[in-house]
Amino acid sequence: MKSSSLFILCIFVFSACYSPQHFAQKGQYDKAIDQYSFKLRDQKPNRKKTKDLEGVEAVFNQAQSRDSAELAQLFAAGEAEHWPRINEIHRQIQARQNKISKLPALRNKKGYAPQFSMVENIAALESDSRRKAASYLYQRAQDLLSITETSGMRQPAREAYALLRELKSNYFPFWENANALLDSAYRAGKTHILIETSAQNGLSDEDTFWSGLDLSPKNLNQDWLICYTDPGARERFDFRARCRLVSLYVGSESTSETTRIETKQVEDGYDETRDSSGHVISRTPRYKCETTTITTYFSSRSANASMVIEIIDETTGQVATSNTLFGDYQFDENSELFRPMSPTYWGMIHRVAGDLEWDFRRELRKVY
Repeated sequence: MKSSSLFILCIFVFSACYSPQHFAQKGQYDKAIDQYSFKLRDQKPNRKKTKDLEGVEAVFNQAQSRDSAELAQLFAAGEAEHWPRINEIHRQIQARQNKISKLPALRNKKGYAPQFSMVENIAALESDSRRKAASYLYQRAQDLLSITETSGMRQPAREAYALLRELKSNYFPFWENANALLDSAYRAGKTHILIETSAQNGLSDEDTFWSGLDLSPKNLNQDWLICYTDPGARERFDFRARCRLVSLYVGSESTSETTRIETKQVEDGYDETRDSSGHVISRTPRYKCETTTITTYFSSRSANASMVIEIIDETTGQVATSNTLFGDYQFDENSELFRPMSPTYWGMIHRVAGDLEWDFRRELRKVY
């Protein structure tokens, strides 16, 4: 919450750096109105500056004129799909007029007051267009769900879900049977994939590899993608992903060490010079050569794997996508303090499987 408030404050400060004329020239009339409003609030009643009164009058009427022209075009088209945009404009006009209405008396000392082109009955117009926009979104969502029901395509259901979310968020939280349709769209839009795993004859440790790839639903599931490893989890699946481990190699750890000798001069006392009375009159540092042997330890280990993923459309029996994925992991470390230890054999398998994970997810996304 604090970061959100700070962001809004930053936007406000940034906007305040520009004059109303700056926004007006860019056609951003509502921002210009905001700037004029800030100025006019700080000015004494009946002592408003003429240039600010004329300025807010001009940008307000320009905004109203622009919106009215677009509304005329939309109404002339007579298409139901335009109701969401019509309502958006009505809300924009309503907010603008409310903003002006809340300003203190706009008049200068000579009695000049700006004239604003108000849209009458804007509240009723906004209410009417909001209902018609909601009705359009609801009907469009129903049509899309019908397409999914007859064709089996999931994308229309996902579009219907987005429209119903928009209806609930921006128009009415409760509208006819929208909540039930929302649930239906969410279910119909999901892709269910069964993941099957196997390994090439002669390969071992495949279980360790698959656990490193992490086939858990928590790891793989997305908004519209649901993965399973249990064939009995559903009566039917949309796709079957056949994953076959083709190769798996883990090399032995390779270690080595090198030594080098470093020599440096270090202080080893002082040579003093004294006068005839025995007082020290100078002191010169004395150095000796110190030799250090430094050992650097090296450790390395490599692993690689490849797997074939073939995704079958369970409705048609056709191969939707097929690909061979490759992964590798190289461990290299050196230290002058200790002998580095490479990951264990099992740890290397997990790491090379993890290197394949992103490509594996990408393959699943091709069909969801």
